[in-house]
Amino acid sequence: MEHVPTWASLGLRIGDEARAWCLTYSDIKPILTLHGGELSVSLCPSDRDSPVSEAELRFARELVTQARSYLAELERLAHVHTASANEPGAT
Repeated sequence: MEHVPTWASLGLRIGDEARAWCLTYSDIKPILTLHGGELSVSLCPSDRDSPVSEAELRFARELVTQARSYLAELERLAHVHTASANEPGAT
């Protein structure tokens, strides 16, 4: 059977109920799960029993890099909003 590439996009709105967790195992690759509202997304390598590949490591590193950027931007905006709320005359 010929492999036909697929493409999909989904958005995960982050609210008070949002969670992220990583399930680890002693002898197979981990599963990272993101949950928000009615949606859960799990990330795991396609072959969890095989040795860890360079592509899997590269993706995990990129995921961490982008998550750090996301965190830094949220922290920056939180600081901006807090600072402006504390200015004289702010309501």
